[in-house]
Amino acid sequence: MSPWIERILKEFPADLSRLWIAADPDDVLLDEQVLSGLRERGFELMPFEDSVAFRAEYEDRYRSAWDRGKAAPAKALVLHLRGINISDLPWDYLRQARRVSLSLANLFPKLSYRSFGRSVSNTTRRCSRRRLILHHRRWENPQPKSSS
Repeated sequence: MSPWIERILKEFPADLSRLWIAADPDDVLLDEQVLSGLRERGFELMPFEDSVAFRAEYEDRYRSAWDRGKAAPAKALVLHLRGINISDLPWDYLRQARRVSLSLANLFPKLSYRSFGRSVSNTTRRCSRRRLILHHRRWENPQPKSSS
């Protein structure tokens, strides 16, 4: 597993909290390896796009089970916020949840974040993120040049 994925997963220690809020404007948590690592640890990721829909699912499938001492579909739930304004979330979530902020700028401090572009489309950003990750892996583990 690459160091940047381990760095992300280290933000989510098992058994620390049942409800998490992840401010993730760059969709870092949607990387397949990150999602797989979270699921292996007992976390499930749920997007926060509509507060009413999220609350209905959270209350019905997770909170009610946890309050009764029963098993929920996952040990912990990550509210995935595709932005940075955590303060806009309902007060009871903020009170109960452990908060994590993730961004490419934090993971790759030498990245020129402005040039990466917050104005590009999400599809372009996802493709660029994949290329960035591949280049970062090469930078972390450079291949020796063959002498010919």
